[in-house]
Order: sequence, then C-alpha cells, then structure tokens
Amino acid sequence: MFSLVFLSLLRITTTTNAALVRVQKPPTRTQTNCKPACPSLSVPSECGYVGTAKDLMMMTTTTTTTSPPPNEKRRVLLASGSSLKSLKSRRRRSGSFTGKKGGGGGGKSRGQTQPFAPPSNEFIDVLRANLRYWRELGEEKQRCGLWTLDCVKNYWPEDKIHMNITREITHPRHPFLRLFVGNKVPAEEKWANFFPDVKPLGFGSCAVVAVGSNVLKSERGKEIDAHDTVIRYNSPMKKYEKSVGKKSDVIYWKIRGDEKEYGQEGQKAAKFYMFKDETKLRMVASKKDLSENTFKGKPILWPSPRRNAVFEAAYYLYKKENKKISRGAASGGFKLAGDILASGLCTRVDLYGYSSEGAGKYFNLGKTMSSIHLMGLENFIYRVAQEQEMMCVYD
Repeated sequence: MFSLVFLSLLRITTTTNAALVRVQKPPTRTQTNCKPACPSLSVPSECGYVGTAKDLMMMTTTTTTTSPPPNEKRRVLLASGSSLKSLKSRRRRSGSFTGKKGGGGGGKSRGQTQPFAPPSNEFIDVLRANLRYWRELGEEKQRCGLWTLDCVKNYWPEDKIHMNITREITHPRHPFLRLFVGNKVPAEEKWANFFPDVKPLGFGSCAVVAVGSNVLKSERGKEIDAHDTVIRYNSPMKKYEKSVGKKSDVIYWKIRGDEKEYGQEGQKAAKFYMFKDETKLRMVASKKDLSENTFKGKPILWPSPRRNAVFEAAYYLYKKENKKISRGAASGGFKLAGDILASGLCTRVDLYGYSSEGAGKYFNLGKTMSSIHLMGLENFIYRVAQEQEMMCVYD
C-alpha cells in the first residue's frame, strides 16, 4: 500500500546509496506572508533525500505502518452534498489581475497575493483527516486523481470508485464525457487506446516542477532529475537547467497567449502530456490527436475531479471562515499538485518552484501571480501535506 511504501521511507540509515542525492531539507520557518504567524509545521526527515523509489527503499531498515487513531476517521471538508454541489456549480465571474510585464532579469519580484491569516484549528484538523484518508488509499482502493485505464474501468458505466460527480451523465459538460469528441464514450475494447495503463505507485518518486522564481534560489536541477518521474510545464529550461533540471517525463502543456515563452523550445515529454481540459487540447491538436487522445505522439493523462474533495474544498472552507475574502480561486499549480497527489501514482511527491507569495516566474520575474489566487493558503496546504508525510515542498 501507498502508506506502507511512503512511511517506510522515514526509517533512514546513515549509509546512502550511490544514486541517492542528499539535499537541503525544506525550511521549517513560518510562512512570511502569514499575519499573525501561522503555526509551525514539521518537515519529515525523508525530505533530506531524493532519488528513485528503489534507491529510497534501499535506505529503509523497517517497514512498519501506522494507522490513524479511531477518532480520526475521515471528515468531509464542509463541502459534501449540497455544499459540494454549490462549490462545483459556482462560476468565477470576477476578473484576474495580471502582473507587470518584464524580462527574466534582475531584482526581487513581488506578487499581488492577498494577505493570509492563519486557518482555524478546525480547518487544520479536517484537512489533516482528509489527507490521511488519501494516504491510506493504496493499491486496493485507487485514488484515481488521473484517468488511468483501471480508473475508467472502475468508473464507467458504474461508479465503483466513488468519484461522486454531481452532474447528470447526459450533461454536455460532464467532466468525463467531455473528454471525447461528441461526448461519446468509445467501446471498452478501445479504452486502452485512450487511457494510459499506469498502476498505483507506477510513477515511483515524482518531482513536480512549477514556475515560481523561488526555484532559482538553489541549484536543484540534478536533484530534480534524480526522481523516477519529472512532471513540469512546457516552460523554458535551456538557460535554467541548473535550477530546474532537464528531464521531462510528463509535460503539462500550458497555453498562454500573453506569455510567449511557453512551448517555444520544442519541449517534448518522454512519456505523457497533460492538459487543463479538452478545450486546451483542441487549440493545438491535430484531428489524429483528437481521435487517438494523443499529443506529439504521446498519450494524454487527464485529471479527474478527485482533487476537489480536498484541495478545492479547502479553498471553500477557508473562505467560509474568512468572510472578508470576497474572491479567491485555485491556481493552476495548485490544481496540478492536487491532481498528482490524488492520483496515487507516486510513491512520494516533491514540489519545486511553488511560491507562497505569488512571486514572478523563474523565466520572467515581472510576471507575478494574480491576486485572485490565495498563494499563502495553497502553500500552507502543501505544508500540511508535508507534515502528513505525503510530499516535500522545497524552497
């Protein structure tokens, strides 16, 4: 099970494998944009090492598991039933601010993120309980944050994995049906052509590389490339390999008309591509791509709604507690991290280039995050997941 593999990584010996990389652990300091100070969150000892799942497992001395106390059963993030339906159906009508345009040179960039107040103890307790629920889902109960072949077989036509999609199956924007041309699900014998056959934990150790300028603080390129699977955007790498690495197993293909840097270096994924939704694929795909669910000759991994139950729901609960926050929507990087964590395909998840202050992109320091994204909240959620031994958040 996932919990068996991940928790066993905490038993680290002093002798490291030659392929293993010993690294500077994530900082334990309180988030600088949290007023008053957020509670301190622990950093697992395993976050001081990266490498392949095999290398990490060779470091272990025991393989014991722990179970949550009886009173720590899963609690819903106040977004179940009608509340979750309301959350999913709400439209984000407010516009977003864009940062100042500028090149990739000099100076510290400041984001426009909203002030971040510490969440309540209830919020933290519920978030921890829900993350533990994900952590305990291993090979027997797939998390299915990405539509793999097995996940589709266990969802269609009967939802055996409790995806609990609230839209009617006949709705033209049903999140599963809309993946197919004409909303027509192909015959089961063709599913293998549409959905990758990746088993739980099949990605091994995963590095998820975002575009925050904080990735420039350390030369972690070799550290990133030491993972089994590197997941990144189609952002520039040639001038930044010492900081972001050069390995690209999965590329999240981002299409931004106002940022020409994306996709301009001929980036190619070694294994899979990801898109925000099918409308983005149709902007760049050929007819053959659309009919075969491929891009640049590689299969596509589509996100499922699974992350909503923890990540988007945490947004909903936080805004419910903080009435002064009138606007706030999850960033693309937050959704990507949630999809990967919810997929259950990684033995561990390491985040790079995830800023808590909405700073500029590493290749364009003047392009800061929109203030509609609650970057302080998102980073706090990552660090609670880190405390729960589910990911490591570097820099």
